[in-house]
Amino acid sequence: MPPCVLSSGFSRDCSDSLGGIEEILISERDNVSSFTEASHEITAITQAAATNFYRYELKKESGSLTSTSTVDQAAGTSFYDNVAAFTINKLSAAKSNEIKLLMLARLAVIVKTNNNKYFAIGFDQFAEGSSLIAQTGQAYGDPNQYQIEITDRSQYPAYEVQASVVSGLTIA
Repeated sequence: MPPCVLSSGFSRDCSDSLGGIEEILISERDNVSSFTEASHEITAITQAAATNFYRYELKKESGSLTSTSTVDQAAGTSFYDNVAAFTINKLSAAKSNEIKLLMLARLAVIVKTNNNKYFAIGFDQFAEGSSLIAQTGQAYGDPNQYQIEITDRSQYPAYEVQASVVSGLTIA
């Protein structure tokens, strides 16, 4: 492996960014036949025939994507825990049944941020459900919702995905 040589710096950005995610696209990882990555950006995704990504539209400020690096200097290892966390409102039997399947499957996940950028986890190593809380709340103003976390442990942080690649996917 070549030495880790820095190649550029960064100027201070304008303060025009938004946090959070708008929607999540999820499919079984086996439905992704292949993908092409260049400079940490996914430039092509090939889906298996007759498969879908499923769209989960989110309420404002109810989802996030976090990539956390863990480095062990003594062992010479590093990896990322990439977590898509989001809530779905209103408990129901239909939602419980679908979310149960979501928590057990091997997944490929694409999130759309509030900055209209797409990021993917579960492409190198499949992602899977890591936490689910279903709660009714107690007071009238409390949330009645599912809190879901999907985690991918990978050598890389979440990949950026070109918008043109997402527009070419079969999404239900």
